[in-house]
Amino acid sequence: MELFNRRYLTIIAFLFLMTSLLCGFAEGHFKIVVAILSIIAGCVCALIFFKLKKNLFRALFSLFICLAIGVSSISSYLVITRSQDEAKSLVGNSTVLIKIIQRSSEDSYDIRLLRVGDKEVNIRAELVDLEIDDVSFGDRLIFNAEIEYYENAQDRSELLVLSADGVDEFYIDRNENENYFSIDGITNLCYSLREGFSNYVDSVFGSYGGIVKGLLVNDKSDIDAKTNSNFRRSGTLHILAVSGMHITLLMGALELLLRALRVKKEIRIVVVFLFALMFLVLTAFVASAVRSVLMLFAVYLTYLISEENDPITSLFVSISIIILFSPYAIYDLGMWMSFLATLGILLVYPHFDAIMPYPNQKNVAVRYTLRALVWCAKTLMLTIVANFFLLPIMWLFFGELSLSMIPCNLILSPIVTVLMPLCALATVFGNIPILGTVLVFLTKRISDLMLGIVSYFADMRYGVVSLKFEFASILILAFTVIFTIMLVIKIKRKLLIFAPMLAFAILFTGCFSIFAFNSQPKIEYLKRGKMQMIYLNQGAECSMIDVGESRALSGFVVLNNMSKYATEIDNYFINYLDNGDIKALEYMSKNTVVRNVYISQSLKYEDNEVLKSLFKCAEKYNIKLHIYKDGESVEIYDGVTFSSTEQGTVQIKTAQSQIEFSKEILTCTYGEETCFIDATINGIFELPLKLTSD
Repeated sequence: MELFNRRYLTIIAFLFLMTSLLCGFAEGHFKIVVAILSIIAGCVCALIFFKLKKNLFRALFSLFICLAIGVSSISSYLVITRSQDEAKSLVGNSTVLIKIIQRSSEDSYDIRLLRVGDKEVNIRAELVDLEIDDVSFGDRLIFNAEIEYYENAQDRSELLVLSADGVDEFYIDRNENENYFSIDGITNLCYSLREGFSNYVDSVFGSYGGIVKGLLVNDKSDIDAKTNSNFRRSGTLHILAVSGMHITLLMGALELLLRALRVKKEIRIVVVFLFALMFLVLTAFVASAVRSVLMLFAVYLTYLISEENDPITSLFVSISIIILFSPYAIYDLGMWMSFLATLGILLVYPHFDAIMPYPNQKNVAVRYTLRALVWCAKTLMLTIVANFFLLPIMWLFFGELSLSMIPCNLILSPIVTVLMPLCALATVFGNIPILGTVLVFLTKRISDLMLGIVSYFADMRYGVVSLKFEFASILILAFTVIFTIMLVIKIKRKLLIFAPMLAFAILFTGCFSIFAFNSQPKIEYLKRGKMQMIYLNQGAECSMIDVGESRALSGFVVLNNMSKYATEIDNYFINYLDNGDIKALEYMSKNTVVRNVYISQSLKYEDNEVLKSLFKCAEKYNIKLHIYKDGESVEIYDGVTFSSTEQGTVQIKTAQSQIEFSKEILTCTYGEETCFIDATINGIFELPLKLTSD
């Protein structure tokens, strides 16, 4: 593998990236110490370079390494640390002057804070709870706001949150010229053009506009939460994120078109550059798109000068350039995922590709059948390699792994290869009679096919598994260390690089099977205010019982308290049904899979509209709806049953034990032993019964 062999620029870029990453999460004094040490080391290297005749190359190389480390630490201190210190000093209630940059969600805006009280500032922030709808980018507002410091913000460039809740008086100043001739002028221009492009796409494709914008320019604002969840669960979310695949398909299609028209190489490069720049504007310069386009530029420039290039060096340099000009980019999770997936494809996949044959049999049917099988094998390995490189990130940030991604990506690969250029063509020629109608029709039908496949694999049982098992942590850490070592050192037999992947797959499958089939049922009682929930978990399976009499249920709270091993809800029992349950069920169904919902036959409904809403929700999200009688036992897991009475008593039984929830008392029986527990306190119980927490 030898990732850094004869790649001196890659080593410099790697050290720059690692220093930036460490400094991004370190205190300010650490950055200053790193900068001072790197400056001292750089001076020594420069002295050696100018005074000694031997080892000039090593001294110069060491000097560049010191510069890379020093620049990254100084940049992080000046841009990130000072901004954080300034943000903390602004916390409190004060009169503010802000400028709207863009609308980030339904009730929040990205803004630039220009003045707090009498103090002039210049810092990015987020505005929430704004109750006026007629604001647009570039507008300036003056009002009294509560300023909070949000240390755990996903976007570290927006550490302040301003609340406009309860504010009645706003002073709005609109100056269209200043929108484009200011510090956020490029950003405002990008969002203005993006908004125009979005409206045009919606006019051409109608309700399919959200998918088309997601495929073309990473605009997922009009894609509903359920569709987003389906792409995530099926392991195909990368289709809606700008990546090297998008650049390859879109720019590659343009390159082939220009070649067919016999355009000269130099002119082709200029046209592709301009098209790529327009593409970046429409994506609002999202980091993954910038990385992909910078790599494309590096390859093209190398191609213009010579016929050779090194994509791995181009990858490291492009990411380094992004972070050099935007230090906050180190917090962009999408950029790092794109970087790691691309690195895996460039490093490991070629060794598999090299051993795959290219069938050239005389029999046409045999030849193309074999070529199709080879293509399937390559696509499969491409998906596996990319996701193995993303495994540490999926473990740390998402806590789950999509197993259905392998077949789903295999099936979707040819569909997306056709759909993406088709979306671009339909967008360009959509308003042309006949031609536009045909292109839009084909785009919609292929989009339906893609969404249907994604939905099927997203709902697949055990299609998504948790990575929060204790054994998963050990396996992932061991895999990451071994795999990293094998990438750096010299390996005579290149195919050995696949050994850690195979070992991890076998060990994880074995451990997961043992855990899933041998774990004991566990019951957790959660009381929060008037909300009362019973969680039943066995292995990776999760069921829930809502026993609260007052409607204080929150879908977010329900999902947040699910077992860390569960990735879907198998059974959901509702003892009291009203509109709050429907809203909670809607939220849960948008973010995970709910398979079965049980309601009691004895429930008295004051309004049949509630039942109609439940039936609509069940039909919309493919939920099986069951009605059970009081006193009837419903099997949840093997040997675990649920029953309830009209008085609201809930019983959960196994062959050896029983837990009964009645008002504020939990009665727990195991064999001949019985205990009573105050149900106002949250508790966790295991069956056969064992109290593990008060």
